[in-house]
Amino acid sequence: MKTLKTILLLLCAINLSAANRYVSSINGSTSGTGTQGNAYKNLSQLTALAAGDTVFLECGSLFRESISLFAVGNAGANLVFTSYGNGAKPIISGADTVQNWTQDGNKFYATVTGSVGNFFANNKEQVVARTPDEGTYYQLDSAQTTYLKDADLTQPNGYWNGAKICVHTAQWCWEKSSVSNYQNGKVDYSSPLSLAALSKFGYFFYNKDSCLNAAKEWYYDSINSSLYFIPQSGNPNSFLCEVSSRASGILFQNTASYVSISNIRFEKQSNVGIVLGNQSKHVTIYNCEFFGQYNHGIQTRGKYHLIQNCSFEEVDGHGIDMNQGGNAEVSHCTFKNIGQFRNSGIGGQANCSAIAVNFADSCWLHHNVIDSTGYCGISCDGAYCIVECNIASHCMLLNNDGAPFKAFGALSHHSVFRNNIAHDTQGNTEGNFNGTFQTPGFYFDNYVNNNTFENNTCYNISQKGIFQNSGSSNNYILGNVIFGSAVGLDINGGFQVNDTLNGIEVKRNVLCAANSSGYPLRQVDYFNPNGFTQGAHDSNYYFQPYDVTHVVSRPGGGQQNLSLNDWQSFSGQDAHSKNAFANYSTGTMIPELFVNATDNDTTVQLQNLYLDLDSNIVCGSLVLSPYYSRVLINTGLTCVTGISEIENDIQFSVFPNPAHETISVICNDALLNSEMNLFDMSGRKISSQIISNHISEANVSTLASGVYFLRVKNEGKKFVKE
Repeated sequence: MKTLKTILLLLCAINLSAANRYVSSINGSTSGTGTQGNAYKNLSQLTALAAGDTVFLECGSLFRESISLFAVGNAGANLVFTSYGNGAKPIISGADTVQNWTQDGNKFYATVTGSVGNFFANNKEQVVARTPDEGTYYQLDSAQTTYLKDADLTQPNGYWNGAKICVHTAQWCWEKSSVSNYQNGKVDYSSPLSLAALSKFGYFFYNKDSCLNAAKEWYYDSINSSLYFIPQSGNPNSFLCEVSSRASGILFQNTASYVSISNIRFEKQSNVGIVLGNQSKHVTIYNCEFFGQYNHGIQTRGKYHLIQNCSFEEVDGHGIDMNQGGNAEVSHCTFKNIGQFRNSGIGGQANCSAIAVNFADSCWLHHNVIDSTGYCGISCDGAYCIVECNIASHCMLLNNDGAPFKAFGALSHHSVFRNNIAHDTQGNTEGNFNGTFQTPGFYFDNYVNNNTFENNTCYNISQKGIFQNSGSSNNYILGNVIFGSAVGLDINGGFQVNDTLNGIEVKRNVLCAANSSGYPLRQVDYFNPNGFTQGAHDSNYYFQPYDVTHVVSRPGGGQQNLSLNDWQSFSGQDAHSKNAFANYSTGTMIPELFVNATDNDTTVQLQNLYLDLDSNIVCGSLVLSPYYSRVLINTGLTCVTGISEIENDIQFSVFPNPAHETISVICNDALLNSEMNLFDMSGRKISSQIISNHISEANVSTLASGVYFLRVKNEGKKFVKE
């Protein structure tokens, strides 16, 4: 009892000492006391912040400042940053304005003192001057991590000294450094890159005065404190021009913890909007906006952080960067145009993703929407993570070796990717000489193990749906829907010694090809080309309606294109798996994908008559569970009154009626495997066939015009041949 009283007294003391601080760049004063009626004007007036304090920033305010926080909160009382009043969220900006431009030909220049991280005109990031211009590249002859060589460089020795350089070192990254010495076509880097670029890969120079020649380009001469700019049109004196000069918006030092930040916008920091230190814990960031940061919107270290309902737009590196910690949750956030420039952001092997988890464990990433990234949508490297109910599209705009959803490495284990949706991503091979990597929707790279990839959907990704790379083991690929990719599932085993795949379980997936050249399954084992040892496959739909011999691709020796029967015989797998039903006609029936990308059940009204992949009739309406998809076959026939009775009564229907070329006969389970006979009106039997599916077709083009009669068991139907 005494202990309880002590705790209550401590909590009361905390509450009594808690203070509200108000800050307004509009109505505040440098001599203000911090009350709502006499607010501070600047963030720098906030001193001695303590656990339980709440800092209110007035809506519509703009603070060109930054905040550093030390150990301020505790489990009983957070330090809170939020907004008050009406209007737009208050802004903490890392940028200062640039004014008093002087024109010199098509260029303008202005004096800027201090550091310049980025340059914005009317809130749009401009392009740092580069050679060759945007969209084109030099091609190197050879390279190491400390230099490159290019015999086509003709500038005099020393010309590129001091410039910066951006090199496409691999299909998944562009790296950057500065030029320490240029001589006779050899470019030495001031700091080494992590990879040596391959011959004929692309590169470009930037941040040099001679590179400034195109609209939207800028260059900063730090020696003379001059910023040069070529606007696309107009005079920059009529623009809002800003340079990023402050590294962060809010910086959590060391163990700063138990802080809540909500309803604030962070803009144009030269490093990161919010930085969470290595030992920080229990920081909540809710309903905040991040725009124009050079590296990351949020950089998280430490543990138990919550990022929710935030938006990230035009951030150059990662929207959210997680490292050296874990147990974080990111949910219901939106990401737009992350990683727009090859030479911005951190400029290494991991750059330009919406959410990047760098070997942090026990993270929960869910209900996020991602549109347009330079690299991955979500790159989740770590253990015991859950990635679910996220939507990622238009990813891989700068690279081709990556995916909307990706995991890499032996430290990525026991994680779950489920009910995610990837779509409209193709990859970019600019600067990548003869780039061969085909961009997938879901990518589980070397040595990922004991992970589950379940009930995900991939569509409008032309190259690959799921790519399971070599060296991985004991992964489960279950119940996913891949619609229209050239390769539905690619199981790629063993390009190096001991890199073979094993324990890869593949079950209940729907892999639907879009044309006759598509493969639902690709399987290759460089060490055992004549056998299949990678894991158990069963109960999948390898749906290749255009070419039943084109179900499995096995590059290498032996038969390369296999039908499902061939594959079952060769592998000893997929005993209960199915291909498209045999009477599929590409001229009259089309596969369609129905997707529910919401948290609620969705009912789709079907105007036409559909078949599922078992050729069962689906007519009237279709109910889809949250983050679930289904492939149906549109027969082109109208869903008419009477079709529903087919489910229960022993009867069948004939469409179209009258007919010209073919008729479709639709029946219920009771008539399957029955003989269907065709008679003319005199009773003469013209033909017969066995009904093997719920919908069957018969060619009537050679029949004379007139009335005919179909009989199945004791049921009969008339139809007219025109």
